[in-house]
Amino acid sequence: MNYIAFILTLLIASSYTTRVAILNDLHLDPYFDPAVVSQNDCRGPNPFSLLEMEVSKFAPFGRYGCDVPVNLINLFMGHLNKTGGDIDVILVSGDYTAHDIASKRGRSEPNYAMLKSIISQNFAQYINPLFPDSIVIPAIGNNDVKFHYEFPTTEEDIEDYYGFLYNLWWEQLEANSQYKGKKDIKKTLMNGGYFVYHHSDVLSFMAVNSLYFSVKNEKFPSKVSNEQLDWIEETLKNADKNRKFIINMHVFPGMYNPGEKQQFWIDEFNNRFDNIMKKYGDKVLLLNGAHTHIADVRASWTEDEETGDRKPYYANFVSPSFSPFYLNNPGFTIFDIDDEENKIDDITTHFLQLDKTYSDTGDHIIEYHSVNFQEEFGIKEWSPQEIMEFGDRAKADDALFKKFLVLKLGYRLDQEQEALGVYSNLGMIDFEDDNKLYWCFFEHIRSDNYDTCIGDSSSAGSFLKTSF
Repeated sequence: MNYIAFILTLLIASSYTTRVAILNDLHLDPYFDPAVVSQNDCRGPNPFSLLEMEVSKFAPFGRYGCDVPVNLINLFMGHLNKTGGDIDVILVSGDYTAHDIASKRGRSEPNYAMLKSIISQNFAQYINPLFPDSIVIPAIGNNDVKFHYEFPTTEEDIEDYYGFLYNLWWEQLEANSQYKGKKDIKKTLMNGGYFVYHHSDVLSFMAVNSLYFSVKNEKFPSKVSNEQLDWIEETLKNADKNRKFIINMHVFPGMYNPGEKQQFWIDEFNNRFDNIMKKYGDKVLLLNGAHTHIADVRASWTEDEETGDRKPYYANFVSPSFSPFYLNNPGFTIFDIDDEENKIDDITTHFLQLDKTYSDTGDHIIEYHSVNFQEEFGIKEWSPQEIMEFGDRAKADDALFKKFLVLKLGYRLDQEQEALGVYSNLGMIDFEDDNKLYWCFFEHIRSDNYDTCIGDSSSAGSFLKTSF
């Protein structure tokens, strides 16, 4: 009997997994009015709603083209709690506040207190109560700072802002507060909003503050930019060969093209990070980015000039956002890590079918659906090799590519025309040119390589919504 118990214990230990959830772009909006149309950003008070005159179908759980009401946060956190099981680590990838809460430089600062209050609300009211035993790894988004896109620059602002985040994330969150390595986390978080958390002897989670690399900050350079890159490189370089990292950030390195070319990071930092990945990418299980709201995968590789053989070294996952600002369905991601083999599998995105929640009769239908990356796209485990091969298959199979576009937007397969219409509205569809725009930013992190792929650096139309 003892022998059987021993064998069972070994089997359980050998099959243990770490479960991870990713929550991107929560964009909680205190001004959301369920009766206001998206052309007005769904913000009230609205005189028509005050007079109880119908403006459009009532949307208490959110509306396409707008940010997130409290009802959606509550609903989605409950669904994550119900479907996620025992979640060990939650990555929360920035943009906790709605668009336009952060002030533009040159304006007064009346929103800063509100901004910090909204950030606190996300963690203290919605995440911590439902997931007190989960370690939370947050990153800072471009909408989470006093001035939009800008890291703090004065000693006073640094102490105030990063001190606020450290207290919220590592003193108030229950599981985080018990971590024995908080001293090391505080040191780097107070320097620039970045840190590493060691979950086990073989697995670590790194939070990167990518505002220090953004093209939107080119006028406001900081020594922290290179200090953070030094830290990333040294952390990966000095880690034991068996240790793997998951990197969490908001604005990820690379290119995008919603109607016109967009470069997320300054070339100097983009190129250096890329070189770090070439040297130490084998230690990175996954890099999660956010910012674009629509789920995505990316891959980069080197190519032998003589043989043409490709060696993938870098892959980036973009989890879907809570916010349906870019006409996407709200979503989040869950995946498992095999702790013995240190491999990621079973990546699944979960979506709310937002259009079904609209109603003018009070009958709000709540329906979800999920997308498993292995079942739908043949991505068996997350790795640069798998993502590169998926790209090859999707390039050669128009039906697979369209399926990918539909499902990663959070739409159902019977909504193909609606989904492709969203990409058309964003200026990202060019079927007549073999989808060159899409595949160029899928494959290239460096702007020079991207421009060569496109053939020129000209824009490809005009984007109808605020740029990312």
